Amino acid sequence: MRTVEERAQDFVSSGEYSPTLKECYIAGAAEEHLLLTHWSNIEEDKDGFASNKAYAEITASVPILVKDIFFGEMFVIDKNNMVDWGGDLQHHPNQYKWRKIHE
Repeated sequence: MRTVEERAQDFVSSGEYSPTLKECYIAGAAEEHLLLTHWSNIEEDKDGFASNKAYAEITASVPILVKDIFFGEMFVIDKNNMVDWGGDLQHHPNQYKWRKIHE
């Protein structure tokens, strides 16, 4: 993925440059970067398990990246290993963060 600055330079080189447009482009690209790289917490229910809504969102988003917040390890979860991971994500939601894999 190209950096925000590289994309802004391409925009400037395109002939559509103005200082205001460049700043708007950079702000939009930075917001896009934030959305693509944001780690989401897994919402817990009153018993400390993953809420049904959170678990449904995760399973609907497969493939995903999961990060173990205690050890810093990251794992790819896809349709082939979701069954293996489902219990961990449901029973220990405070141990993991997740995000979609954007292709």
